[in-house]
Formats: sequence, structure tokens, C-alpha cells
Amino acid sequence: MPVAYLIEDKAMTRKRATWLISGLVFIASMLLIAFFEQLFGLVIQLLTTILQPLMSLFYFIVVGWLWKRGNQLTDMAQLDKHRSLKLLGFYLRFICPVLLVVVFINVAF
Repeated sequence: MPVAYLIEDKAMTRKRATWLISGLVFIASMLLIAFFEQLFGLVIQLLTTILQPLMSLFYFIVVGWLWKRGNQLTDMAQLDKHRSLKLLGFYLRFICPVLLVVVFINVAF
């Protein structure tokens, strides 16, 4: 795909574009091999401290606020039959996002 982009949009020859992309991939691979421990540690830290709380926060926002089709938390007939769903809906909509924001702020900063 990058070779096709260089050929079509930048008017390079196929041979030159292939060598250029191959060289870039080779340099990136060598950098990754040389600094693997540092990069791996950085990626793990980024995933566990920042992305996990943010993904969980967006999950609760989608489930609690945006998910409409088949959502028992917003179906009034279901809420009247099962009082515990009201409590669960309140918990998923308000409590969980606030707690995850607190966790994110505490861990990230």
C-alpha cells in the first residue's frame, strides 16, 4: 500500500518506491530491536495507566447513555418489573464514570 501510494501520488518508479519503503521498514525494525525493553515498558505503562481507565470510562458511557436498542436499563416496562435495574442503571450511568475519572486522574497525574 505505501509503495502504491508513492507510485501513484508521488510519481516514483516502482523500484525506487520499493527500496525506500524497505529501507524505512528496516530502520524502524532495527530501532525496535535496539530499544525493545524501553519501548515495551513504555507501551505497557501507557496501556495500563492511561488507556485501560479511558476504555472503561467510554464503555460505561456507551452502555449507560448511548446504547438504546435492547437496553433494559432504559425500558420502562422492565424497570417497573425489576427495581434492581433502576439501581444498576444509576450505578452504570453516574457512579462508574465518576469513579473511573477519579482513577484516571489519580493514576495518570
